[in-house]
Amino acid sequence: MPKRLGCLALLYISTCVMTGCEGGTSRSSTRLDPDPQITERAAVSSPAEAVKRAETLRLAGADAAALGVLEQAYRRYPSHSGVQSAYGRLALAMGHDELAARLLESAVASDPEDWRALSAQGVLEWRGGRPSEARGALVKAKTLSAEDSAVLNNLAVSYLLENRAAEAASLLRQALASPSLNPAHAGRLRRNLAVALAVEGNFAEADRLAQAKLPRSLKHAGANAIRRFMNVSDAPANRPVGWEARFADARQDWPGAQ
Repeated sequence: MPKRLGCLALLYISTCVMTGCEGGTSRSSTRLDPDPQITERAAVSSPAEAVKRAETLRLAGADAAALGVLEQAYRRYPSHSGVQSAYGRLALAMGHDELAARLLESAVASDPEDWRALSAQGVLEWRGGRPSEARGALVKAKTLSAEDSAVLNNLAVSYLLENRAAEAASLLRQALASPSLNPAHAGRLRRNLAVALAVEGNFAEADRLAQAKLPRSLKHAGANAIRRFMNVSDAPANRPVGWEARFADARQDWPGAQ
């Protein structure tokens, strides 16, 4: 059995066909009815202030409060693409996929160059079992973001989970060398790269990057075996704790005000 190495981040900027460490269930309405006390404290004077305040709360680990801020901001500024995008990405990170889908669709319709929303849409498409649509969103996000490291990682993992390890490894090396790389994410990208290298049979470098001995059965493994190893074969609630693949989300890579 592989050593438990925590979650492999699929950095989706808000961004995993696999939620990995994050749980949550989808809601059918756009309003999530946060705690009234949270909503009362969430009064903001502008969309930018709302996004900034939510960012601060997220960084402090107060996810529910951040959601409350964005929920109220969305009610005040329902057509503001930056609020739609931030709210949609946070909803996705917390597992509210139906809400996220509507918000992200509106955000991209309002601002087709919002690569953060596109990256999150790619994650959502993966979750829904639509790899072609996911790939299209991620490729577009890659271009619009000037090859942001998180988006490169997302696209790389989508390749890896389809048994395209060489392409995944190339993108992950680019991501690790990118000026946009957040140092806090480097370890996650290295572990993703380790899996890709193991599939190619390069265990010397793979083990060094993973800081653990990877199963030799990964060599030339098929897509299903890779998915099982990265714990993405089952529904989120049924995935075991261990080495899990994830897209980047707001917990790891907040985009800032738009």
